[in-house]
Amino acid sequence: MLKELWKFIINLGIGKQLSTFDQKAIKLINQLSFIMMLWFSLFSLNAIFDFQPLGLLLTTSNVILFGGVLLLNYFGYTTISKNYFMIFGIGMVTFVNIVYGRENFPMVQFIITSIFPILIFKKRRTAFIYFGLNILFFIFIIYYHSNYQPLWESDIHSFAADGYLGVLIIMTVVYLTALFFRNVGDDLENKLVEKNRYLNDLIEKTQSMQEQMINSEKMASLGQLTAGIAHEINNPINFVSSNISPLKTDLHELKELSKKYKSLHDAENIEEILKEIDEYRNDIDPDFLYNEIETLTNGIEEGAERTKKIVLGLRSFSRIDEDEFKKVDIHEGIESTLMLLRNKIKNRIEVHKSYGKLPQVECMPGKLNQVFMNIINNASEAIPDKGDIFITTSVNNKRDIITISIKDNGTGMKEKVKRRIFEPFFTTKEIGKGTGLGLAISFGIIEKHSGNIIIESKENQGSEFIITLPVQQSQNS
Repeated sequence: MLKELWKFIINLGIGKQLSTFDQKAIKLINQLSFIMMLWFSLFSLNAIFDFQPLGLLLTTSNVILFGGVLLLNYFGYTTISKNYFMIFGIGMVTFVNIVYGRENFPMVQFIITSIFPILIFKKRRTAFIYFGLNILFFIFIIYYHSNYQPLWESDIHSFAADGYLGVLIIMTVVYLTALFFRNVGDDLENKLVEKNRYLNDLIEKTQSMQEQMINSEKMASLGQLTAGIAHEINNPINFVSSNISPLKTDLHELKELSKKYKSLHDAENIEEILKEIDEYRNDIDPDFLYNEIETLTNGIEEGAERTKKIVLGLRSFSRIDEDEFKKVDIHEGIESTLMLLRNKIKNRIEVHKSYGKLPQVECMPGKLNQVFMNIINNASEAIPDKGDIFITTSVNNKRDIITISIKDNGTGMKEKVKRRIFEPFFTTKEIGKGTGLGLAISFGIIEKHSGNIIIESKENQGSEFIITLPVQQSQNS
């Protein structure tokens, strides 16, 4: 019963429209007002029994003050109740110190009224105004006590006269203030936990979106290369298919020659058949057929090998295990990327490769291949006509890192473009020809590998992307 009553009292005026700070402030006011109302009610009874009219007036006024605060909060006038609490409180403290001398009633109440503005008003300006009023009235009381006699001189030795009452009030207020800060601290802790949970969810969603963007960009890159890849595969396939028909003809003619030789076993007129075979041999020329068959089969073998390399290059580029760190040959990834870009750069751009003796590098090969694709593709597009791309790799055994340099002698870029080159959605290409995600995603991939990527470029002097990667990933990667 008492617990439910206490809960009802402290929650007067609390609503969803109030901020967390205001809710705590109103609860603090309710707690103090209820305790003080009961406290001064007891002193009112004491004043009645001791026949102290002035004491009764003061204690009853305090009961009205604190009861009024609860009443205002009950009807939802929380803003009015806070201002009423402060104005009436400062006024009552001032009046009490005018009535009693400083020897009989210490000015400890001013400490209380100076604490409350910062506790119950969220706006610092409002809190500062009430604190200033408190200081002004305190100075006025000092002046009054120095120049005038109190309105009531009491010879009665009382509990209040010893200053114990003020000490008890301060103890109560300090406790409630500490409780206020503890509740605020608990709320802040809960909010921080909730905020951390929200941020963790946001990070997971961002990582998921980033992964989708990487895959989308990869599919876009492959989509742009589809026509070129189809052309690259079509050439050797056409080479194979075009060789099939003459090969079949040659084999058929040799088969017919073989049949004629086989017929000699059952022939009666061998000389005539040999003469016929000889004429047929002269017509088909077996030596020529043998050479042609060898040429055709070599052509078929070469076409099949080229098709195999393209398929292996495509497979290597889009590795299934791209989300796992594994040790791979970096040069293999570069070569597979160049294979896919062959149709885009052949007969126009010469690729100069200077490979160092690299160790196996722990990385996500599929993602690194995407980086190579983005940079080499951009380099080829930066060369308007004919030009060169230089790919250099090296290893620093002391620092246990490798360096990959991809340089072109294309148009280069201005300083303002260079500064923004890794920004998401930034592109210098025409609308519809670039997403602006390629280099931004590449930057993120290299960063995920604990590596670094920088660009050196000047307008009309080409560009160079320099990638550094650790040979071995750290445990925290």
